[in-house]
Amino acid sequence: MRRHTDAHSQHGRASRLAGRPGAGYALLAGCVVQLAACALPARGPVECWVLGESRGLRSDSRPVTENEIYSHATGTGRLLSAVRDTVAFQVALRTSAPPAGPLDVRLEPLRNAAGQRLPGQVRRFRMHAVRVQRFESWYAAFVRLPVEPIEVLDVLVPWEAPRGGGPVRLPDGSTAGVWIDIPVPPGTAPGRYAGRLIVEDQGRRRPLTVLRVELRVLPVAIPAEPTVAMLAKVDPSDLLAE
Repeated sequence: MRRHTDAHSQHGRASRLAGRPGAGYALLAGCVVQLAACALPARGPVECWVLGESRGLRSDSRPVTENEIYSHATGTGRLLSAVRDTVAFQVALRTSAPPAGPLDVRLEPLRNAAGQRLPGQVRRFRMHAVRVQRFESWYAAFVRLPVEPIEVLDVLVPWEAPRGGGPVRLPDGSTAGVWIDIPVPPGTAPGRYAGRLIVEDQGRRRPLTVLRVELRVLPVAIPAEPTVAMLAKVDPSDLLAE
């Protein structure tokens, strides 16, 4: 569960997703975000990779070159959403030569071929770890791995927050994360939008990684009024077996 936090409130990621109007439609239609690398160092002081919003990111996560939305080999990735929804993805950062940083992670405005800017305000969040030490009895059977305490990057603090926000510092070999929300508001014109995702070493004033972000908006919109509270697949067979 991701928690967006500020000085007054905390919101769980699960409630955020469930609260989206028609969140279940996101898997059926909407827009496609393509993350295409236009400059990726083969090896360097900071390793960077991209994950979808449903992927769990931990402090001990290792670099991933292939997953369901991102391929380092081709430099592309895809996310699904719809108009009147929010597309989100995670940027993971790790170094084998600590310390590293401060690092700025920013997404430039997305524009279509006519130069029109994608409506809506992109939001960035610094991801912070929560240590999980207690697990329900079913968890070990579910993951089929030894159950040990883990640190999950779960709390989301706005990038601009005076405490806990950006930039990112990598004091050791742990993995850090940045969460990025891209809203696709009502009235967004269908078509392709593009911009760059830049990871920059603020100390040296130079980009370490530059990804090309392409957003394809289809003429499909989520209803303004929610039609389902939640859409999920539940298989109780393992629980009943106990």
